[in-house]
Amino acid sequence: MNALTPTQVESLKERMLTRRGELVVEIREKLAESREHSSLATVEQRLEGGDSALADLIASTDMAMVRRDVEEIREIDAAIGRIEAGTYGECTQCGEPIGFARLEAEPTATRCIRDQSRWEREHGSGGGASL
Repeated sequence: MNALTPTQVESLKERMLTRRGELVVEIREKLAESREHSSLATVEQRLEGGDSALADLIASTDMAMVRRDVEEIREIDAAIGRIEAGTYGECTQCGEPIGFARLEAEPTATRCIRDQSRWEREHGSGGGASL
């Protein structure tokens, strides 16, 4: 019951693949920075006898961003899987088509606006991206 045209699906898929590539680069950079900060903190500790609280904070923040990016990659992979299965653009709650405008705004969306709004009211938005 997909209301999307093949051109729309292809356009959304390309956007998601581009974003996935960007996320992979960001993850690699954040992990490298985190290792760099950890190494610098160890050297600084030995030289100055200071604590590593700042380094721990930086590493923790970097890892939180990496986890967020990994979760976004999982959502993209799941959406691409739905494209391949022929179910992309169908609401997982009611089975009705998810509007193209909604998918343009959030290509990994799994619910129509009505069901997403209901889910957020019942479960809270969780502070993350809406599905």
